Amino acid sequence: MSGPRPLLVSSLPARDVRSARRESLEASEAGADLAELRLDRWPAREREAVDRLFPSPIPLVATYRSRREGGEGSSSSVRRGRVLRRLDLLPFWAVDREVARDRPPADPGGPPTIWSRHDGPGTLRDSLAAARGPPRGDRVRFRKFVLPAATGEVLRELSRLRGRPPSLRSTVVHTTGPSGGLLRALGCALGLPAVYASLPERRGREPIEASQIPVDRLRRSFEAGPNGPRFAVLGAAVERSWSPKIFDGWMRSAGDAGLYLSIGVDSRREFGRALDELPRWGFRGLNVTHPWKRDALLRAARSSPMARRCGCANTLTWTRGGWVAENTDVRAVARRLGEIGTAGRWDGGEALVVGTGGAACSALAALDSIDAHAYVLGRDPARARGLARRFGAEVAPRRPNRTASLVLHATTVGQRSAGRLDLPLRRWLGPGTHLLDFVYAAERPELPRLARATHARYEDGSRLLAYQAAEGYAIWFGHPVSDRDLESAARGEG
Repeated sequence: MSGPRPLLVSSLPARDVRSARRESLEASEAGADLAELRLDRWPAREREAVDRLFPSPIPLVATYRSRREGGEGSSSSVRRGRVLRRLDLLPFWAVDREVARDRPPADPGGPPTIWSRHDGPGTLRDSLAAARGPPRGDRVRFRKFVLPAATGEVLRELSRLRGRPPSLRSTVVHTTGPSGGLLRALGCALGLPAVYASLPERRGREPIEASQIPVDRLRRSFEAGPNGPRFAVLGAAVERSWSPKIFDGWMRSAGDAGLYLSIGVDSRREFGRALDELPRWGFRGLNVTHPWKRDALLRAARSSPMARRCGCANTLTWTRGGWVAENTDVRAVARRLGEIGTAGRWDGGEALVVGTGGAACSALAALDSIDAHAYVLGRDPARARGLARRFGAEVAPRRPNRTASLVLHATTVGQRSAGRLDLPLRRWLGPGTHLLDFVYAAERPELPRLARATHARYEDGSRLLAYQAAEGYAIWFGHPVSDRDLESAARGEG
């Protein structure tokens, strides 16, 4: 499938004229074609002064989203009418009107209209079917349907569209939630008239809609054409993953084409459908995280010896013969352990691994590769015994007679979706312990607090993330990440 490049509409988080002026310039410099003002978020006094934005460095779309459709503005048709009549007097590229509660503009000489609906006409299939109809009225830029949809539902509809000519040129269809980035990433292939994006990513700045992709990333991807390479991280809770930012920084630095996004996958069936469908839409590589690492290995056509030894994979590469599975976590852990040892924080002798999942397997394989002796601490005694046998380790005693010099925490505890640790880890920690956590940017800092309470040295998983990502990048692009770019990512800077 192919089509003209969609217009890129950057939604501005600004809540006043001054911020909007600065952000509209930033959107233009980042490659946006249009900037959307979310005027429902503005105080009334600022909204009255919106005319001060003209002339603007970029054409502007005025949106007054109602609370009924996820915004902060009035849902009253009367109140909305007063606001929209004021906006119709200004030189906007378009004024967004809600199908359910707004009337067409009274002045035919005012700005054109975008007719929107943010609860969608039923299911995603209903929205796609309705999108094939003609736009409403003569002065309509396009229509817009936005609705929540699971990843499996999006993949199902993409499967139905495959092989058909694009027919969505008059309507934007976006989803929210775990699937939100997918249709946006495929804007060219689907022939969408526009794609709504965020401003370039910046620490501390949240997009208007969590599903939006930064406009500078989309611009580069769309310029590569509808068949440009795409990559993603798949997992049960990946909305806040750092991987898209890391890979984008590396692609930008090396001049490699590609778009990397997060795709939430909530069931084994969805995961299998994703592996079947994504290659047909240009996806060439996938990172896989909790809880699908074992499934990644099982679904692959081929796998590396290390992935088979661990019984799980975190990196999939598409080839003509199908997906090839690799476990890059092992090399990442081994590399970091070598650095910790060189820094004098560990003697290389013994270590405790907390957990019995895929990350724990990778940690145990890494320790085995450097001839270190490991103990396994897990909630399930049978699984702990099984891992200990597989990797030549021991099941950790619940009441140790000494603290550990190195602890590798390999569970999801610390993520918002995870529970509490519920393991006697405190007994293993002390002033001489280096606690290496697989979790980075913990939303629930149980492990950092525990380390402070026991005077242990705590290290989060940002460096492990960068190291395993760099291994995957080299597989996909055929060249390594530069030392400078790798170190920047390892420090959480990009």
